Amino acid sequence: MAALTQDRDIWRREGQILSVPVKGNKVIFKGALVCSSAGFATPGSDTNGLRFCGVALESADNTGGPDGALSVRIWQSGVFPVSKPSATASDIGAEVAVVDDQTVDLLSVTTNDVKCGRIVRVLSSSEVELKVDGYAY
Repeated sequence: MAALTQDRDIWRREGQILSVPVKGNKVIFKGALVCSSAGFATPGSDTNGLRFCGVALESADNTGGPDGALSVRIWQSGVFPVSKPSATASDIGAEVAVVDDQTVDLLSVTTNDVKCGRIVRVLSSSEVELKVDGYAY
């Protein structure tokens, strides 16, 4: 496509909440960390080839359905409570990766480093607040 030679009518949307088609035979729970597998939403996990895409605003049960049979809305920015083993104040500011659909851990602990945000507050020894801005695709 060639460069513009005149004004172009465009639109803008916030993009904080996106609707993503769900991978076949997957269940995504409200509040889950969600990743993308070949363009389809799948529950977060420390799996090679996944990309973090956000936090589920709602649940979506695609059990028995093909890829894309339904969609799930996800937040792509914000701060969310998630599980993190052995959380301490020294974790604040650390970049973390997905372990499963509710758990994160330091990059030195995960295998595939599916980065999902930074810890901004420690709530307890097993729960932190995760800021996903800039990490969700």
